[in-house]
Amino acid sequence: MVNTSTTLDLKLIGSILIWFLVTIVLMVGAAYLWVFIYSLVINSGGDQAYYEAYAQRASPVVAVITAFPVFFLMGKYMRRFEAGAFVAVAGVVILHILMEAIVLSTLNDTFAYVLGFSVAAMCLKIAGGYFGMRREAA
Repeated sequence: MVNTSTTLDLKLIGSILIWFLVTIVLMVGAAYLWVFIYSLVINSGGDQAYYEAYAQRASPVVAVITAFPVFFLMGKYMRRFEAGAFVAVAGVVILHILMEAIVLSTLNDTFAYVLGFSVAAMCLKIAGGYFGMRREAA
């Protein structure tokens, strides 16, 4: 006889880890896509160093723009866990906060610039996950 609460817990943990990776891929992919569009359409002709510097400035802005929609979709998906939906959404957000803290601890000269965008993106991630989770409940 299989304990259903253990099975649910394993599914919940698996979904948290998978959605953590999915949200990272989507947000990093959006940053790469934006820099690609910028370099191809908006300001073509620069050298690689110019675009690398631009990517460092633009990526935090792209993270703020994409945080809510990505986490809204994640919260909407996590709603299927019913009682564990809040735990699942909170788990993904906590993993992102830990990842952001690690990344911020490695920055030196751009720390002040990135910190404001990181805080804004974290707030939007929390709001997106919450509203995505709540939208399905209504």
